Amino acid sequence: MDRNIWLDGMMGLIVGDALGVPVQFMEKEEIITRKVGPVKGLESGH
Repeated sequence: MDRNIWLDGMMGLIVGDALGVPVQFMEKEEIITRKVGPVKGLESGH
């Protein structure tokens, strides 16, 4: 299998950034006590 380490790295960065949007700029305590629960997929950033 021919893998492209740069493409794999960029895809990981993009997915990680997208999953972090709902809790961006929140404190740890706010994330733990979110009304909608933990982040399990893509959500809007509100």
